[in-house]
Amino acid sequence: ISLGHAALFGIGGYLLAISIVSFGIVGWGSLAIAVIAGGVLGGIIAVLTARSSGVYFLLLTLVIGEAIFVLGNSLVSVTGGETGISQFSRGHVWVGLADDKTFLVLCGVVAAAVFVGLRAVVNSPWGLGLRGFRDSPARMEAL
Repeated sequence: ISLGHAALFGIGGYLLAISIVSFGIVGWGSLAIAVIAGGVLGGIIAVLTARSSGVYFLLLTLVIGEAIFVLGNSLVSVTGGETGISQFSRGHVWVGLADDKTFLVLCGVVAAAVFVGLRAVVNSPWGLGLRGFRDSPARMEAL
């Protein structure tokens, strides 16, 4: 269990809004920046926490997540602090997303696609191997 995963979403969300509001990058460019930044931060956190397990892993991920939260709140000139970036709305990413009904349909389609995709991964041979490692690492290493 990771307690710091919200930091990855926070960094991605802030960089998406900053790239749109401050630099005028819209659409796929801003999304790419957000995804890449979240992935890089996730890789850094993985390197820092790779050798820990159990309670120590929980504590490390909690501390990293809280440190990024405090950093985001303290950089008021960049992130807006607790208020956030107020010049940003859904319509800035794509023009069609400003409509609530369109946004709701998009969220439903994305949620369904993610569900079907993750279900396929979990039931694949690779997913079964991951479940085996989770349930019994020693047995899986013996195989």
